[in-house]
Amino acid sequence: MLTELEVTAPYVLAIAGDNGPKKNLATLVRAMAALPADLKAVTLVNVGRPRYDVGKLEALIASSSMRDRVRFLGRVSDETLRRLYAGARVTAYPSFYEGFGFPIVESMALGTPVVTSDVSSMPEVAGDAALLVDPHDVDGLASALASVLTDDALHASLREKGLERVKRFNWERCARETRDYLAECCDDG
Repeated sequence: MLTELEVTAPYVLAIAGDNGPKKNLATLVRAMAALPADLKAVTLVNVGRPRYDVGKLEALIASSSMRDRVRFLGRVSDETLRRLYAGARVTAYPSFYEGFGFPIVESMALGTPVVTSDVSSMPEVAGDAALLVDPHDVDGLASALASVLTDDALHASLREKGLERVKRFNWERCARETRDYLAECCDDG
């Protein structure tokens, strides 16, 4: 897989940018630790630059069964990120708040199912192409991850829905809709 990064399948990918509190990594670590015994070989791979509460997160990992199952990669190249998305069994994005949520679309574009929060912009971005969970619910997140990790039919369905959904998001459409909105606003004034 990505042996140069010491990443082997199966793994859950988390993209957390600066790993700020809103990214909800502590709940994700707890959910990973709560996975059923037959999924204890699944690792959590985090991409992002740790800046906030790193000590608390490291203490949580050290005190759980996750000590040997978490890989913090920091920032990676675009090509490595693409490979990480493509190799993941699922992308977990349990953020408390996002303005958009690019990792949802990026993951779907590479055919990787997504489990994300049912708050903020995430439901609108994900639609029915992802599993949506309460970002405070450790057991709900663990259950959703376990479902995607073990249910091949669900995995395939989310993959296909994601590949279809991602077609709605492109920069040309974004520019056109922004232009149209600005023109409408200017016509009203």
